[in-house]
Amino acid sequence: MSKKTGEMMAQPVVSAMGFLYDSEHLKIEAACRQHAANVVSRIVASGKKVQEAVSSGQMQGQLAAAYIKEHPDVDRNHDGKIQYVILEGEMGHQDAIIRTESVAESLKEQGIALEKLSYQIANWNRAQAQTRMMQLIGQYKTNIEMVIANSDSMALGAIDAYEKLGYTESNIPVFFGIDGTDEGLEAVQKGKIAATVYNDKEGQAKAMAELVIAAVTGKEMEDIQFENNRCIYLPYKKVTKENVETMIK
Repeated sequence: MSKKTGEMMAQPVVSAMGFLYDSEHLKIEAACRQHAANVVSRIVASGKKVQEAVSSGQMQGQLAAAYIKEHPDVDRNHDGKIQYVILEGEMGHQDAIIRTESVAESLKEQGIALEKLSYQIANWNRAQAQTRMMQLIGQYKTNIEMVIANSDSMALGAIDAYEKLGYTESNIPVFFGIDGTDEGLEAVQKGKIAATVYNDKEGQAKAMAELVIAAVTGKEMEDIQFENNRCIYLPYKKVTKENVETMIK
C-alpha cells in the first residue's frame, strides 16, 4: 500500500523468464500474445498472403517438422512429443510474438506433438540468449529436445550455452533459427543449427536500388512488381544443410 495515497501497489511476481514483473506487466504481455494469436488466425483463415513475420515462423515450423520426421531420435525420451523452449526476440514486439505463435501452429499442423517447457526473452542478442539458455538448462537439464529461436543470433547463443557447460552431442537438443545471417548459415553448414529461414537482405538492397533509380529517372517503374500497389515483397527461403552452399556468398 502506498503511504501517500493509501492505494494498493501492484505486487511483483516472478515470470517464466526469470525477471520480476508486476501483475500489470504480465496482463499487458498476455494481451499482446492473444492479439498476435488472433492476427495469425485471421490471416491464415482469410487465405491472403501472410505477413513476413508469419511466413518466417511458418517456414521455421515446416523445417523443424521435416527434420523431426527424418530424425525421430530428436524425441530422446520417446514419449511421443517434443519438449521444447523458445528464445524470443523482444517483449511485446509484434514480429517476435507472431514468429513464436506461428512456428508452434505450423509444427502442430505438420502433426508434431509438442510440450513447451518455457520461453525466454533474449532481445535478438547472442550473449543474452546464452545467459537465458544457461538458466533453462539449469532448470530442465537434458529434458530440452528442441530450441526454437526467433533469430539465428539467439540460436547461436543457445548453442554457446551448451558448449560452455560441456554437454556432449547426445545430450544437446536440435536448434532452429531465422534470418540466414552469415554466422547462421555457417552453423547450418557445420550441422550446429539444423535449419534456418533466409531473409534475402541482398535481394532487398537490390530491389531498393532499382526502385530509387526508377523513381528518379521515371523509367522501368512498370517493370517493378508491387504488392497492393505499394510494397515489394521478397519471400523468405528455407535453408538446410542440403542447400546452404547456394546461400553462402
